[in-house]
Amino acid sequence: MHHLTPAQLDAYRGRSLEPEALLDADLHLEDCAQCRAQLVPGKTHLAAFLPATGSPHLSYEQLEAYVDGKLAPNQRSAVVTHLELCPQCQSEADDLALFRRDFRPPRIQNSNRRLFVIGALAAAALVAIVLRQPPPKPPDQYAGLVDRTLSTGRIGIPASVLALRGQAGTLRGPASTTFGLVSPQATAVPETDPELSWTSAGAAASYVVSVFDQNQQRVAQSGPLAALGWKVSPPLKRGQVYQWQVRARLDGDKTLVAPGPQGPAARFLVLDDAQAAKLQDAAAKYADDHLLLGILYGEAGALDQAKRELKAALPRSAALLEALK
Repeated sequence: MHHLTPAQLDAYRGRSLEPEALLDADLHLEDCAQCRAQLVPGKTHLAAFLPATGSPHLSYEQLEAYVDGKLAPNQRSAVVTHLELCPQCQSEADDLALFRRDFRPPRIQNSNRRLFVIGALAAAALVAIVLRQPPPKPPDQYAGLVDRTLSTGRIGIPASVLALRGQAGTLRGPASTTFGLVSPQATAVPETDPELSWTSAGAAASYVVSVFDQNQQRVAQSGPLAALGWKVSPPLKRGQVYQWQVRARLDGDKTLVAPGPQGPAARFLVLDDAQAAKLQDAAAKYADDHLLLGILYGEAGALDQAKRELKAALPRSAALLEALK
């Protein structure tokens, strides 16, 4: 191993080495106890103190103990001697003392500590930027949409969804005063596998759900269910209207059907690809803008989702929510 020359050691003490030579010297001194000892000739107590750090500079812990007055007398003498010879460590000690006094982070110069502090400060700065950054503004196509809708107090529901309301169905079966469908009814759905839900017909009841297309052809049916919900499978076609019903089997082979024979059919529209993609994109970009999402879902006819978002936007959305009832 080649050791540093006396001239190089003198230049290192004075911090007059070129940057590349200074880095090489730092790396060498980290591994060479002999050269570290020569940095402080005649100070054997300091020479014995530094090798424990594995670096030609004082560790952060040593600087902290020095600033806090926690070093033993012989260790403090060694640190003071080192600080007299090392402007870098003296600067770090001064900065640490300022931090203790003013709560300002010290400027750490040692390569390992510098990387740690720079990383910590960068992370803190990033968090601060994220916290200060306002939510993304709606794009031009939505500019003014919220204000206009609030001023009119209504959401334009598509005619294709309004047409789903109050249509008598052709499916027949015994009715119940308590057992009935919950959702979706007279609405559009963004998913091709929507969740269908209903109320209970009794503790021991089991349920079978059937979904029919516009030609009254059954396109999906569940097995016997104990739960009060079922996700449609297989997926339905986009842009199509579907009708659904639930048969509840009770003890004693009694059967109830919802909706009942006198009630309106439960119909829903599966949105086409373009509408579904538009809503999915808006929900991802503006997840916290419940008022905007409620309006967008309402204008697409997805009324269940619209009501959910508008409820989250109360009280600003109160009039719009009332208009959707």
